Amino acid sequence: MKRLILTLFVGLLCFTYQAKAQWTVIDPSNLVQNIKSAVQSSTTATNMVKSLQESIKIYNQSKAYYDALKSVHNIIKAPVR
Repeated sequence: MKRLILTLFVGLLCFTYQAKAQWTVIDPSNLVQNIKSAVQSSTTATNMVKSLQESIKIYNQSKAYYDALKSVHNIIKAPVR
């Protein structure tokens, strides 16, 4: 009987344990590395946008030049009456 009461007491004692939170572990070097990575990604994106804008500008200039050549060619090609 004593053994049963002791077993029940130990069993109930296990359920009364209150869990406590641990301290937060922070890795400053990892945070700095993530910030540097974000800055590098934004710089890369900015450079890509500038490159795309420059390509669009070159395309528009080339198209205007081609259209001008095409119009001159059509004038020369037209039959003289």
